[in-house]
Amino acid sequence: MIRATQVIAKQGWQGAPADTLVLNSAQRQPAVQTFSSVRGLDIQRGDDGAFLRNGDALLLEDGRLVEVIAAAEALSEIRAQDAGHVAHLAWVLGSFGNKIEILGNKIRFPRDEAAEAKLRTQGIKIVWIEAPFEPLGETYVPAPVAAAPKAHDHGHDHKHDHHDHKHGHEHHDGCCGGHHDHGHDHK
Repeated sequence: MIRATQVIAKQGWQGAPADTLVLNSAQRQPAVQTFSSVRGLDIQRGDDGAFLRNGDALLLEDGRLVEVIAAAEALSEIRAQDAGHVAHLAWVLGSFGNKIEILGNKIRFPRDEAAEAKLRTQGIKIVWIEAPFEPLGETYVPAPVAAAPKAHDHGHDHKHDHHDHKHGHEHHDGCCGGHHDHGHDHK
């Protein structure tokens, strides 16, 4: 098994990938997962905080790139009359907890009998399709980079029994050499 060390956005890589992963939207969520590529390569992905989009690549620990392809999923698709109608339909679907994808005047969402029944009461025609699904709100978030804590100042009062005086002093928190200043008013 080989580890994926980084997600590279679609626009950030070029050339021919060494392999391909075909994943549905649930599999493209940020999580520790193991995948088998099209050519049978077993890949482990850490929870890097990134939702994988169609065309992104995973950088493997040996330097190879594996392209991510969004798999077709069972979806419902509806069409709105205008932008205001898109907003209304998105609100209705959101009230059912559905993730949605908006493509112009079309809205796609995973099949949901309750949401579909509600839409039908409003005269909305629903078409069932099989297509890649890239829900809104699922965006690329780079993995956190370990860094020293930022210095910051703040003042606060402490009550101590062992002394009664005012002073300012610097605290070192022992992690990564980070520090921050406190202005104390001891009573």
